Amino acid sequence: MLTSKMEQWAELKKQLDEVEKEIKEEVISLGKSQTHGEVHAKFTKGKDKVDYQAAVQNVPDSKEKTASVVEHSSTKVTIKWKSVAEDLNVSEETLKNLTTTGDPKVDVKLVPQE
Repeated sequence: MLTSKMEQWAELKKQLDEVEKEIKEEVISLGKSQTHGEVHAKFTKGKDKVDYQAAVQNVPDSKEKTASVVEHSSTKVTIKWKSVAEDLNVSEETLKNLTTTGDPKVDVKLVPQE
């Protein structure tokens, strides 16, 4: 009895995972959350990530650059590249060129109706 239920669960889970994958793909192509009945598919756009280290490395070496790198470094030699880039007034165009966007994601959940 238990083994047959486990086999049934495994088969249904595979089917549901495939349907969920298809829902996620369609919601990503629409670019916005969708709700139908008790099913809510929440869309979250990919997060932008700026490569501040590359931006700072494009700034010519100077005493100001060195001082800013030292100021925004920790004892673990962790450099706060965003702060250094801000100190050096790295252009928005440079930052935009060094920005990457992560993949969007979709969470599909059942939301009970009242």
